[in-house]
Amino acid sequence: MNSTNQEPLLRAEHLTKSYGARPVLKEAYLNIVSGEIHALLGENGSGKSTLIKLLAGQIAPDGGYAADNAPRVTVSGRSEGLPIDPKTAERLKLGFVHQDLGLVLSSTVMETLGLGRYRTQWGRINWRAQRSYTEETLRRYGLGLSPDAVVGRLSAVERAMLSIIRGIESISGEERGVLVLDEPTAYLPADAVHQVFEVLRRIKATGSSVVFVTHRLDEVKDVCDRATILRSGEVVTTMDVASATTDDLITAILGTELTNLYPSEHTSVTEPVLRATNLSGAETRDVSFVASRGEILGLTGLVGDGFEEIIGLCFGASRGEGKVEVKGTEVEQKWLRPRRAMSMGMAYIPADRATSSGLMAASAAENLTMATLRRYWRSGRMAYSEEHKDAIEAMRRVGLRPLAPDLPLSSFSGGNQQKLILAKWLLTRPHVLFLHEPTNGVDVGAKKTLFDLINRAAQDGCSVVIASSEYEDLAHLCHRVIVIKNGAVSGELTGDQLTTDAITHRCLASTATPATS
Repeated sequence: MNSTNQEPLLRAEHLTKSYGARPVLKEAYLNIVSGEIHALLGENGSGKSTLIKLLAGQIAPDGGYAADNAPRVTVSGRSEGLPIDPKTAERLKLGFVHQDLGLVLSSTVMETLGLGRYRTQWGRINWRAQRSYTEETLRRYGLGLSPDAVVGRLSAVERAMLSIIRGIESISGEERGVLVLDEPTAYLPADAVHQVFEVLRRIKATGSSVVFVTHRLDEVKDVCDRATILRSGEVVTTMDVASATTDDLITAILGTELTNLYPSEHTSVTEPVLRATNLSGAETRDVSFVASRGEILGLTGLVGDGFEEIIGLCFGASRGEGKVEVKGTEVEQKWLRPRRAMSMGMAYIPADRATSSGLMAASAAENLTMATLRRYWRSGRMAYSEEHKDAIEAMRRVGLRPLAPDLPLSSFSGGNQQKLILAKWLLTRPHVLFLHEPTNGVDVGAKKTLFDLINRAAQDGCSVVIASSEYEDLAHLCHRVIVIKNGAVSGELTGDQLTTDAITHRCLASTATPATS
């Protein structure tokens, strides 16, 4: 789109923020025109989330109100100094969907959509009108939920869609608004992402705009009009997406060209290490497969088909039936627990870093040594100096920034958190490493590091099993990919068959076909 001469619908300027001596944003700005989907891009730690939090009033910027360079946000000609409160954001028609979605898990769908916009009559909530509004809103967006459904019992896709719909409703009305989405698709499979994109295009058609934070450059090319790139807290450029290649975007994000995103060498596959037999759970039935030493095996499918559940069953994180065998030691799944799985040489990284993979309040060193803590006990005491030394070495080995083992995990960017969590499990020297969506919410530079670490683990003899909906990553990383459909093995791709198009076709095919032997 040609936006050179258009008056911005949203203008944010003089955005500066430091934490102690560490600058996070330096005179950053953002100009969004009416009726566009605008990408905000940058490496993990480049300042994207800080910029969003400043706009939302969650944190205060550096700088005063009286100066000419005071931080401000202007929407449709109405200007406010930062920080702003929620009521001001609502008046400006600014809506936000944050990374954590901001949902109360114990609330109902009706309560979630009603928050801040309850239908009232004579000073009391009109629950009949509220239910009618909720049902009509859910129907309008094609979300088949009951108004009484509890948010905590919804799937990840349903929670993400509910949060997005709530954000859209906050800017609805005759006046144009701006919806800010901070990585809304990070934990969504490809089919759900397309559903989100259709909603974003509907917003754009009304003249309102979307600020879209993502690390997935294919999504940028698919749905965005322009992109603003942050690097080390500063805006380096704003470009038209249609005239930019993916390589152009990567170079702008990193400040240099990226070569060889995926490892160039595969390990040779040798003897079997993991054998899963007739695994069944809440979403799967009679799934059997073998993974070998030095092999990277992919498990994939569509959301709800059950591929995500399999690695949880193998590790004992989910309950089910069947058998799991590692290097000759076999356990009935119903008796398998994570502690037993670890003693058998298994490691498991769930998709959700914030709640399942690491302790955000604990230090980097504490997270790194959590699975190997016994190594540092000496006569009933912790060898803290040895733990600290090993933590620094592990952080250096995976390219962690900053190299500060005493900082809490929450202070690191998403990509560095993921590298640290992977390093923690690699320190256990596992026979089998299970990874669920390992590159969710990480930038392209961190992706390359993670891929290299995964490949190196396989070269060192580990059997790596990746459950992911990132078909292109699986096609480049894996020796084999098993497709799960309707809870059962639908097929297996390997060799020349193992391409992104072939995986996509097999996942979307309407009927299952037998797996190859």
